[in-house]
Amino acid sequence: MRVSILILILLGSIIGACAQIPFGYSTKSKKAIKLFEKGRNAPSEFLDQSNGRPNYEAGIKIIKQAISKAPEFWEAQLLLGEFYEYSLDYPSAIKQYEIALEINPNHSASGATFCYLANLNLALGNYDESIKYCDRFIKNPNASKRLSSQVYLMKRSAEFARYSIANPKDFNPINLGPEINTERPEYYPALTVDGETLLFTRLLKVKNIDFNEQEDFFVSNKNSTGSWSPSFPMPRNINTSNNEGAPTLSADGRSLVFVACADQTGSYGPNRKGGGSCDLFYAKKIGRTWYGPINLPGYVNSANWESQPSLSADGKTLYFVRGIKGDRTNNSDIYVSQLQGDGIWGKPLRLPDHVNTTNTEESVHIHPDGRTLYFASKGHPGMGGSDLFVTRKQANGEWSIPENLGYPINTKYDENSLMVSAEGEIAYFASDREGGFGDLDIYSFVLPTESRAIRTLYFDGFVYDKQTTQPLPGRFELYDRSNGEQIITSEADEATGKFMVPLPLDRDYVISVSLRRLPSLFFEL
Repeated sequence: MRVSILILILLGSIIGACAQIPFGYSTKSKKAIKLFEKGRNAPSEFLDQSNGRPNYEAGIKIIKQAISKAPEFWEAQLLLGEFYEYSLDYPSAIKQYEIALEINPNHSASGATFCYLANLNLALGNYDESIKYCDRFIKNPNASKRLSSQVYLMKRSAEFARYSIANPKDFNPINLGPEINTERPEYYPALTVDGETLLFTRLLKVKNIDFNEQEDFFVSNKNSTGSWSPSFPMPRNINTSNNEGAPTLSADGRSLVFVACADQTGSYGPNRKGGGSCDLFYAKKIGRTWYGPINLPGYVNSANWESQPSLSADGKTLYFVRGIKGDRTNNSDIYVSQLQGDGIWGKPLRLPDHVNTTNTEESVHIHPDGRTLYFASKGHPGMGGSDLFVTRKQANGEWSIPENLGYPINTKYDENSLMVSAEGEIAYFASDREGGFGDLDIYSFVLPTESRAIRTLYFDGFVYDKQTTQPLPGRFELYDRSNGEQIITSEADEATGKFMVPLPLDRDYVISVSLRRLPSLFFEL
């Protein structure tokens, strides 16, 4: 669940798609061949003792010996490039692939080596070189059809990145300060519609027999001077000894949805039940007390993993990311579910193919205007890695073609975890850039005008009995004055009578307030 901004590790899906195993040998040196075959098997035979993963360093050492016996052994040069690539030493990998091409320009009949080089140069921000190798692949009459769609995406991304760097956006990220950020990683910010309460995830060091880090939620409130107060943890029925992450708040801050994943024993945490590898859970705040959490009722959770939820301002629509069970890095898509009248979440619908791609979509955020959706994707043209995009729901209910937020908001590294304030001007995100307090910190920045949502304000107050002055659980229904369309429904706090309702500024409204004491369907009060 933690935001990963390590250099393009998650590009493995593209890199792996380009993989090619050489057949036959171009050298007669028996010593070189023997070393080659030994080195090819070395990563799996000599596993890294610290993590149990393939030891590519062992393979690199042996393959170098083979090359010293036969420098023209292009298969060994190619394999050495692959080992460097899987070791994340991209410059060395590029060098070796180019050597293999120099020795035998025709060794890659399917164009796989051009695919390698295009992708690695894109990852390093060498956009002209990436385009060059994309073109060499495309001009190859025998190029692999299986790889063609990836190569065309690489070329479009490299061309977009080259243009974006030449036409940068204004970007001045500001660290939120020591009240929010520490030497530990902070990420996945969530904000109430009034901008007064910030909820986020912090990765803590813990002493545990199975793990030494754990995710918990922390909260900070703005004080009278407009600065953030020191953050404090959520109560222990929300934060547990398991991981809690990727939170989303309703506009009034009284509904919380978050993700919890099963540990090695299959537990989601104390008093929690789940059915997939990662499930969404729901908690509700009444007065000052958080009740729950419970497994999100309805049809959102499945045998697959669900993560990174985003609640609409009225708490009636939920966007989230669903992936393949056991695979939390590739082929995740954005889904949406509607809250039914009985408090059950309806069957989720996958967003259309021009939003979701065959690659990874994640970090979804629906703005309080209810129509502007921000997300991260590896499947649309971008700077390389995961980029941030915006799409808008049109009057006919269709989503617009996603727009890249541009450079330097997006870079050759992975960007995600974006959240935008109700006014639409200020955005928040997590970054491990230099000058922070340590690892990932949460920053704010002014969003470019063309990427902003509809400015959304709010009105708040409380409902009470005129005679007794006791709080009442009022129900609000907000209608578009021009066509009678119901825009938002919301309820006041049952214990305090307080309410907060968002108001996108592109409509005239009529409000209906009624007294309706709804039972708490899922919590014992």
